Amino acid sequence: ENEPVPEKMLDRIAQWSTTSRDGKDNKAPYRGAMGYAPMLDTRQDIEEAFLATSYRSPFDLLKEILLDQLNAKVIGCALENTSLLRGNLVLGGAIVLQRQTPTKRTQLAGESVQYQDYEEDYGNEGIQGGEIMVVECDVDEAIGVALAYDIPLMVGQSIFERAAVVAEPVATSVTTTTSSSAQDTTEPKNMKEALPVWRVKDSAIELEVEGEATTAERPSPVSIPRTTSSLFDSIFQARLSNENGSASTPSLFPTDNPIKSLNQLDQMSSEDKAKTLLEMSNFRGKLPRPRVVRNASRNENPLDKLLLPLIDESVRNQYKIREAERQGDMNLVNELKKSKSNLLRAREQAELARTAGDEDRASEWEEEARFLESLRADVTQDEGSYSRFLDRDAWYERDRQRTAKRTNKSSFGNLLDGIE
Repeated sequence: ENEPVPEKMLDRIAQWSTTSRDGKDNKAPYRGAMGYAPMLDTRQDIEEAFLATSYRSPFDLLKEILLDQLNAKVIGCALENTSLLRGNLVLGGAIVLQRQTPTKRTQLAGESVQYQDYEEDYGNEGIQGGEIMVVECDVDEAIGVALAYDIPLMVGQSIFERAAVVAEPVATSVTTTTSSSAQDTTEPKNMKEALPVWRVKDSAIELEVEGEATTAERPSPVSIPRTTSSLFDSIFQARLSNENGSASTPSLFPTDNPIKSLNQLDQMSSEDKAKTLLEMSNFRGKLPRPRVVRNASRNENPLDKLLLPLIDESVRNQYKIREAERQGDMNLVNELKKSKSNLLRAREQAELARTAGDEDRASEWEEEARFLESLRADVTQDEGSYSRFLDRDAWYERDRQRTAKRTNKSSFGNLLDGIE
């Protein structure tokens, strides 16, 4: 019973862990990969290269994955201001990756020549050796990667001066008395107490997230769903609000429509667009960083891509027509002009009349545009993109308004107050 297991049996067991069921190699692509055979260190690895094969932090594992799986390395880490709003400082991290350039050998005139192959893309089309890209991350991630690669963490002077605070160390160790001496000695209880802790002296400084939703009541109702399929979500959310004691009830469609014309959109700066997005009830995305906005071309502002789907559909259609004309795509221009909504046609007629100096005609078309806008359940969506039964009927609304004008409200007391 105590006989040693034959060596061949041990080899067979080891083979089971290094091969898959179909007999193929089950070697792990990197240390710690789940579902693969474990990476067994040799005695030489343990004795001579212990520091190279052990992880000091999760970022050491990330370093190995970047090298083995992405064939890349980190050549720089930085902290930058991620806020588009003037006067705000919201720190974010960024790391600079560089694709590794493979070294190859070839025979030239009977000699072995070594060279760098900059055209090797490792199967990733468009990403070749030596190419550099910037990856956005959090502040703690940038610091951790910088420590793992032992490279400097770059911080702009203005950011450093604004983020610098006065702090004081906090005592984390406890005083204990040893039995051999009457003197007190300070010894940490555990590793957490051995780490230095600093407290900011200015109590007015606090950490906030820009654009983070608050529990305070907003001046305009919060409108979550924007499609007919989200009707029940709105009902359930209203029920939860009532259970929590909130008096406000979310509406089915967005109620805020801050941009009414293409000229208004063109006059907005990047900061204005960022403020508008943060204030809109139907914006659920994440703002791009100032670096991305600065580096974008004039006609490809990333803020426009976030803002256009949320604004008035007539303004969005005008923007698309102008972009199609700029690119010379006349087929798309004709298609967009054919799909103009009645609201957009009314606004264009009002603009033409005002340009011609006919203020009375312009006022009539503006009144018609306001009427058509009041019929729409969601003016930010294209006509026909949701059920037409959610909109008001034009003939019924016109008849109702005519009847309301003929009605003498004073004869009903205050019964009709607030009803148009």
